[in-house]
Amino acid sequence: MTFKKEAFSFYFRFFWSLMKFQITTKGILFLAIFPISKGILQLLLKSSGKSSLSSGDFVSTFLSLQGAGIFILALILLVILVAFDINAFIIISVLARKGSSDISLLQMLAISFKSIKNFLRPQGLLILIYVAVIIPLIGIGITISPMSNFTIPNFITEVIYNTPIYLAVYCGFLLIFTFITLKYFFFFHYCLLEGESIKDSLLKASRLMKGHWKSFIKDFFLKIGLRYAVFSFLYCLIVLSIILTLDKLKIGPGLAMFVLLNIAELFSILGLLAVPIIIYSVTDLFYRYNERDGYSLKNKIYKTEEYVREAQKTKKKKRTKVRLFLVLAGLFLINSSISTVYGLFFNKFAKLENKIALVAHRGGGNLGAENTIAGMEKAIKAGASWTEIDVQRTKDGYYVINHDSTFKRLTGIDKSSDEMTLKEIKSLRVKDLFNEERPAQPVATLEEFIKAGQGKIGFYIELKGDTADKKMADDIVRLIKDKKLEKSTALLSLDLNLIKYIESKYPEMTTGYLYYFSLGEISDMPADILIMEEGEATTLNILKAHEAGKKVVVWTINSSDSINQFVKSDVDAIITDFVLDVKAGIKERDARSDLQIVVDDILN
Repeated sequence: MTFKKEAFSFYFRFFWSLMKFQITTKGILFLAIFPISKGILQLLLKSSGKSSLSSGDFVSTFLSLQGAGIFILALILLVILVAFDINAFIIISVLARKGSSDISLLQMLAISFKSIKNFLRPQGLLILIYVAVIIPLIGIGITISPMSNFTIPNFITEVIYNTPIYLAVYCGFLLIFTFITLKYFFFFHYCLLEGESIKDSLLKASRLMKGHWKSFIKDFFLKIGLRYAVFSFLYCLIVLSIILTLDKLKIGPGLAMFVLLNIAELFSILGLLAVPIIIYSVTDLFYRYNERDGYSLKNKIYKTEEYVREAQKTKKKKRTKVRLFLVLAGLFLINSSISTVYGLFFNKFAKLENKIALVAHRGGGNLGAENTIAGMEKAIKAGASWTEIDVQRTKDGYYVINHDSTFKRLTGIDKSSDEMTLKEIKSLRVKDLFNEERPAQPVATLEEFIKAGQGKIGFYIELKGDTADKKMADDIVRLIKDKKLEKSTALLSLDLNLIKYIESKYPEMTTGYLYYFSLGEISDMPADILIMEEGEATTLNILKAHEAGKKVVVWTINSSDSINQFVKSDVDAIITDFVLDVKAGIKERDARSDLQIVVDDILN
């Protein structure tokens, strides 16, 4: 009984130490390091004559002196994050394994910063970049928390998944990176705990995995993976049970918010322990496998004796209990205040549904052949407010609707628009890749598109490809003005310089800037509409854009998860291939109960 009590006390102190470290380091990051880094970034951008950097104008900046400064800043942040999120937990795991669970916060921070020196060399920095960028993509291994949700943008993966050769290459790279990650899984342990060089750490990590890969599959993927699968299942079961109970009791939104907010915070706090516990488990495997091989580990970098403290344990236990009580009391008061205000103003704010416009992607999305009049006409019948189309110039100066650099994917002809005359292009037929039983359609000119949809739908006209230049902008603006369509047309581009040109020469025209990543102040981007790739369309970015008087459109929303997410967001419009699905999603959103709204508000 005494042994169980001591074991419980040990693990409680260990987890409490980890919790303090996680909360403190995340506080340091978000209250100090990130704001300071943002300030430095703004100074670098300002010195280059910009206030923001995005996918449409980053190349010239990255190749400049300021770009070198941004790269160095990113490396410094990366080293700090690895120190906080990986190195410290490996070393703390060793100390806990040696019986020192009672580690002070200052000692933990000292351990973190002391570990940085191991990676301040080119090979070390390359490995850290791999950890930050590649590991999140393959989903195996341990990475830094800000990059844990890093993914390839959906508009790129959509192309990959729909193109067999791209998919094969992509899967090949994933397999290669998975093999590399597993082969050198224990690299950090040799580098940090044994003081080995980068090269020797890689060699020894490879040798250890080679000798124990079968045990590793059982110990890591089966045992550790199973534990987290069970925990995830129990989490879902508990949350679902609570929601069903709240629904049955018919309690008000304020009390529902209080209960669910406390539950969400509890599991978020437990979630902070996930990575440290995984690292502790991996560190334990590292020692066990070496012991099986009869290899005596040196632990020459971090001596556990430095951190073991025997004195004043009783006083510290009391202080820990007091601190824990104060933290819980503080959270209780904050949650009570939030829930009270939420309940009082629920009907005024929470139930105020955002009016979201539907934009049919490339003409009519999946309702018809891509970028065709037939597709647009079906989108009009389905209730779309806008149609998004891609414009390119022909060899003889006309403007036709086509997305790709050539017509090969849709018509089988491997030529670009500026290699063909309008007469030649008019002989082509566009296959309906959404439904091959539907008849192929002719390639339309911009004028034909406008004539067919004028007065029925608005036009998002993207200036596309190599022919997208100032002449194209001038010609299309002239056409729009001749048709008196200024209020129902927006000119879009991925090229920020082209957007700047239209804004300066034709300020009366509505412009939309398409982008998929940004740094700095997006509110200063020179466009009326910010058309964000879904990964960029965060709640904060949407809020910033609206505060700057800009509209926000998100693209291209096709998956059920993305549709469910963004119909409940504050975006002004959604570009999608699935107009009917988004329309149904908006209808479901409007029919939600009060409890469903509370749950969605917490999740968002």
